[in-house]
Amino acid sequence: MGMFSEKYTKEPFYLKPATFFIQVSNQQKRFRHAHKNRVEIIGMLSGSACYKIDGKEIRLSAGQILWIDMQVYHEFFVQPGARHMVVEFEIVQTKGLISYRDLILTDPYVGKLFAQKPLFLHQDAFEGELLILKELIQACYVHQAAYAEMLLHTLLCKAAKNYVCKDQTHMFRSAYMQKAVLYIEQNYAKEISLADAAAFLKLNASYFSRLFKQQMGMNFTEFLNRFRINRAKIVLSDPEETVLGVSDKVGFSSRQYFTYLFRKYEGLSPKQYKEWIKKA
Repeated sequence: MGMFSEKYTKEPFYLKPATFFIQVSNQQKRFRHAHKNRVEIIGMLSGSACYKIDGKEIRLSAGQILWIDMQVYHEFFVQPGARHMVVEFEIVQTKGLISYRDLILTDPYVGKLFAQKPLFLHQDAFEGELLILKELIQACYVHQAAYAEMLLHTLLCKAAKNYVCKDQTHMFRSAYMQKAVLYIEQNYAKEISLADAAAFLKLNASYFSRLFKQQMGMNFTEFLNRFRINRAKIVLSDPEETVLGVSDKVGFSSRQYFTYLFRKYEGLSPKQYKEWIKKA
């Protein structure tokens, strides 16, 4: 049955985190098990692990995420000293922000993922997924349920898009692009440019610009802006954060430009988004 059961399209169910932790492995582990009612997400921060799922060997390396559906038997071997994050979530009828059914029906990628019903997803975390997963765990620890649910939705939508588009040329990323995205993840809050990223990669700026657009499907500036806006959404969802200081925290020197881009990508202003999150 798993998370792709047709029952989830017939009435409202909601995604709710149940187990969450960040761990440094101090011993090797290998055992076969399945989660009856929980989907598991593993994000590898450092080191590596080897999973066996449905007869397939999967190496989970730093910078990658693995989703395992409920009721899918798996076993694993974690490298000693490896640092990883784990979130397990349930699909329940307890009222939440947005129902799983609505995600399936309104997000084209989630809908296609639901139709294909994979047992697991093994993906590179190119677009800040590890940061979002870490933020999700932190939100769970301080009992910010609505915030955690929103982050879980974001992760699912990203995973669905990457899975559906995995065979498209523009979704292929070279080792250079992996390093470029990592550079953005680590420096987005600073004033950075295409030239800075190219210098970090030791590439000619013009060549890097062409390569980035070819492999990422958009130019460097647009990707950086979208990344910053996604990060701003996470910051705005924190009840303790105010709207005024968000632009500086995500790398925008101009609040007016930040507001313009936020409205362009999200369809509402940062203030309106903050109010929407509060009402939710």
